Amino acid sequence: MEAWSYCVWVMMGIRKVYYIAVILMLILMLTSGDAVCLGSLRPYMQLEKGKNKEINLDKVSLSETEEVVEEFDNLVRLNMNFEPDNEKQDYGSKPRSMLIQLVNDWRNWESNERRILDLSCHLLGIENILEFKTIRPIKPIILAGGRGSRANNKAKVLERVDGKSTIMHILNNILILKKSNLGFQIEIEKPLIVVNYENAELIANALKGYEVEYFIEEKPLGTGKGVLETEELTRDFKGDVLVYLGARPCVYTPSILKSILIHQAIEFSSMTLITTVVKKPYAPLVRDPENSFVIDSVETHLEKAKAPPIGESNIGVYLVRKQDLYWPLHEAHNELYNAADNTYKWPGELGFVNQMVRRLAAEDRLVISLPLANTEEGSGIRFAGDSHAMHISREHLLTSIKSIAPRYGL
Repeated sequence: MEAWSYCVWVMMGIRKVYYIAVILMLILMLTSGDAVCLGSLRPYMQLEKGKNKEINLDKVSLSETEEVVEEFDNLVRLNMNFEPDNEKQDYGSKPRSMLIQLVNDWRNWESNERRILDLSCHLLGIENILEFKTIRPIKPIILAGGRGSRANNKAKVLERVDGKSTIMHILNNILILKKSNLGFQIEIEKPLIVVNYENAELIANALKGYEVEYFIEEKPLGTGKGVLETEELTRDFKGDVLVYLGARPCVYTPSILKSILIHQAIEFSSMTLITTVVKKPYAPLVRDPENSFVIDSVETHLEKAKAPPIGESNIGVYLVRKQDLYWPLHEAHNELYNAADNTYKWPGELGFVNQMVRRLAAEDRLVISLPLANTEEGSGIRFAGDSHAMHISREHLLTSIKSIAPRYGL
C-alpha cells in the first residue's frame, strides 16, 4: 500500500513539473525579442554553392516587421498637412523635360524637391505620393556576398545597428513599401539576396520568418559580378530592379519611395541613383559641366580617384530598368575578366555602380542622380566596428517622412 501511495505521489510530482515547464516555455516565447514563428522550429534548408534556394517560413499575425510598418504609417499620418495647396502649378508644354532639368540641378535640390515631387505626381496622373501605384514591378536584389576584407572578414550585413542586424533594416525598408496601409501601392517581388557559401547559413538563420530567395556566389568578385550572376534568376522578370548594397543600414524608406516615384515618372531613365551631397565624397559622381547630366561614377578607395571638395556620393541604392541591367555588366566582364587566375583587372573585382554608370552614359542612356538623402543615409559598414558609431536618427527620420507627407488630406 505504501509503495502504491509513493508511485501516486511521484506521478503527481511529474505532472506538476510538466505544467511548470509548459508555463515557463510560454512565458519565454511571449517575452522573446524575436518574432515567434512556426517556421523557426523547422530544420535549416541546406544551401548549395552556386544555386538558389527559397526559404518560406510561416509567420504569426503580428510580426516585428508589421510593427515597423504600423509605426511608419502612424508617423506619416501625424505629419500630414491637411491645409490645401491653392497655388496653381504651371508645368509647361514639356513637363518631363522640366523634371529632368530640375533633377539635374543637384546644388539646388532642397529648394526644388517639393516641385520635383509634385511634377512627378502630375506626370503619373496622381495628386500626391500617397496615391502612387507603380507602373512597373520592383525586384529587390540585396548584395550580401562580400567577404568584408576591411571588416575582419565578418559578414557586414549581420553587424547590428540600433539592436537589429543591417540586413534586417534593409528588408524592413523594402517590406514597408509593400505592406504600408497609407495608400501607395508598390508592387514588390520576392527579394533576392546574394550571399557567399561562408555566410549563407548565418544570414538565412538571421532572417527566419522573411520570405526571400538566395543565390550563393562561388567566389565573390565584386558587386558587379554579384549582380551579373543573378541574370538567370530574373530572366522572366519585367520591371525595375532595386539593387541594394547590403552594408547600408541607415537608408530611410521615404528616400526609396521618392526615388521609385521619380524614376518611374521620368519613364525612360535607364538607371537612377540616390545620392547625398557631402564634402570629399567617398564615391563621387561625375557630371557633364555643360548640361549637368551624369556621365561617370568613380571610387576613391578601389579606383584611387581624387575626391572633389564637395559633390554627390551614392548611398548604395540603385534603380535600373531590367532591360538595361545586364548588358553593361556583360560588356565589362568580357573586357576586364582574366580567366587564367579567375579575377578582374585592377582593382581585382567588378564594381557595380561605376561600370553601370559609365557604360550606360557612353551609350547615351539616361542616368539620373537624386541627391535627396541626408549624410547619415550614406553611412556604410566598411571596417570592423563601424556599426558601433551608427544609429537611426529619429530627427532625420521625421524629416524624411515629412518630405512625403502631402499638403492636403487623403
